[in-house]
Order: sequence, then C-alpha cells, then structure tokens
Amino acid sequence: MTSYIKELKEEKEYTGYELNVMYDYAIEGYNRNNIKNNLNLINAVMKQDIQNLVKTMITGAESFEFIFKPKK
Repeated sequence: MTSYIKELKEEKEYTGYELNVMYDYAIEGYNRNNIKNNLNLINAVMKQDIQNLVKTMITGAESFEFIFKPKK
C-alpha cells in the first residue's frame, strides 16, 4: 500500500491528473485528493473483487500478459 500512496503523490505531477480529479468528483462522487478516500477505496478491495476482474478481462482473450514489479 505504501507504493500506491507514493504513486498517488507522483501522479499529481502530470497534466491529466486534475482532469481525472474533476471527473471522479463530478461523476463518481468522491474527492481523489483526499487521501482518506483513496485509502478507503484500497481497503475496500477484496480478493474476490480481483479474481472477478481477472476473469472478466481474460474471458475471450486471445492472449494476456502479466507484469511483476519487484518490491523496492
């Protein structure tokens, strides 16, 4: 989770970040700039959610690629 928080901080340096923040607030109803909101979203993800996402992604796929990032 600490790497995700680091990525959130780095993401703010990119131009599209503010547009994404406005979209999330207007459409999804949450403020991405509030770190508490991000942590709540991260903590709400369950193992079954990830399994369902992967099943949806690979259904009918001809190929797929996994990328593993080492812990630093």
